Amino acid sequence: MTVDTQWRISPGDLAARGLVAVATVLALVGAAWATGSFGGTPLDEVVDGALAPGATLLSPAASSAGIRGVIGIALAAFAIAQAVPMPGSRARVRAASLPMLLAMLLTFAWGFAVQHEALAASIVIDAGILACLGWAAAMLVRSPAASILEAAAIDLPVGLYLGWGAAATVSHVTALGAWWLGTPPDAGVAAAVGVLIGTGFLGIAIARDLSPAPVLAWAMTVGFVWVLAWIADGRLHGAPRDAIAGWTALIAGGAVVLTTAVATVAAGIRTQRRARRLRGDVADG
Repeated sequence: MTVDTQWRISPGDLAARGLVAVATVLALVGAAWATGSFGGTPLDEVVDGALAPGATLLSPAASSAGIRGVIGIALAAFAIAQAVPMPGSRARVRAASLPMLLAMLLTFAWGFAVQHEALAASIVIDAGILACLGWAAAMLVRSPAASILEAAAIDLPVGLYLGWGAAATVSHVTALGAWWLGTPPDAGVAAAVGVLIGTGFLGIAIARDLSPAPVLAWAMTVGFVWVLAWIADGRLHGAPRDAIAGWTALIAGGAVVLTTAVATVAAGIRTQRRARRLRGDVADG
């Protein structure tokens, strides 16, 4: 296949790339609206403050919101990269674009649900976003990125959003439960510790599955551990203060980082061994 043939874009491909770009704009608008932009209610104040930094023992500190801007820039980079001939023409990028399109649309829907104080509906939408991001990650992990640029523009946004979204959803589910039950912010230490341990195992499982694509795996880890680190900061230095929950969050985050380091190195070694075997088979043939 020639480069010209590979880069040729059909009208259907052009429409698909345009839809992803439009959906990205909607996602960015929806995310900004959810946090209080465009006349919206600040996120800390919706649903009686259920999503505020001190609402539960699993609520991240206020500074954790800083990653939203980074994810927004990363998603914009994804939209641009998938629209240009390369890497946009690669099969792995096209395969990831459909689930990312759906994730972007659901992100806008999440902002709409939050601003209308439909917290339960926002959790359902969270699950849909994670399913789409997991689908996109599964498409990317099947084959390696062709270049550092592709990995940075495609794998990094998917991984970063997946990791942050997975850990943040745990916090949102906890907030929904506390809001429904009317429990005080410092209630349920044992339950919070159990959830944090389970969250750590979730991060470990995702990191292991994504290890064949190191940029994807490390981006997921950064997003995931970012939430855990700010949960720890909120419990160790903010309110409600609880050292047990704080240190559990730090240990869980450390376990995810360690798993990612070991798994990506092991995956790299396996890849090199397979490449050497293939070269040997070719030489013998």
